[in-house]
Amino acid sequence: MMKKRIGWVCTAVSLLVSLASSGCVGGDARVEMATANLLDVANDSLAQTLNEYHHDIEAADMRREQSIIIAFTRRIAGAARDTDAIEQHTRDFQTALAKLRADTQTEWNRHATAIENVNTLREMATTLRKLAVESLSLEDETKRYLTDALVQLKDNRVRNAAKRKTASASKERRLKRTLLGLVPSFAGRKEGK
Repeated sequence: MMKKRIGWVCTAVSLLVSLASSGCVGGDARVEMATANLLDVANDSLAQTLNEYHHDIEAADMRREQSIIIAFTRRIAGAARDTDAIEQHTRDFQTALAKLRADTQTEWNRHATAIENVNTLREMATTLRKLAVESLSLEDETKRYLTDALVQLKDNRVRNAAKRKTASASKERRLKRTLLGLVPSFAGRKEGK
């Protein structure tokens, strides 16, 4: 059960790492943030699984050590006066303890390596989260810049329309003055009123 859980978590984490490193996950701050959060969840689960597994192995090693000691004690008691047998049992005991210590050291090294990998994935999640925040900041700055540019463009259009309207009104007035100057009777009526 424990090995299946470790295998599943490792598969999920390696898939996320593959996607992140190939660029399939990058580019969108929300996706980067979600991936970082998912990596954190996977890391926590993997670390918990590794620690439980390590604890189970330590308990099994303690039981093995106790059974080795019990077996040695029984053998010594059975061969109470046979020095050759006691020496052989002592060598067997030392060999069994050395193997047990080697197995324990191997398991500890594997556990330490696995925890280093979890820490590396945590760093990746942290870096991915920082990239997401920077992307959000960049998107915000881009949105602000584009919004300001659009507002400025709109303001320029309004000003230009007002200038055209003013220019058109000025042209209209000049045209009226010119027309009034050409038609004296019309000009007189206008001025008299």
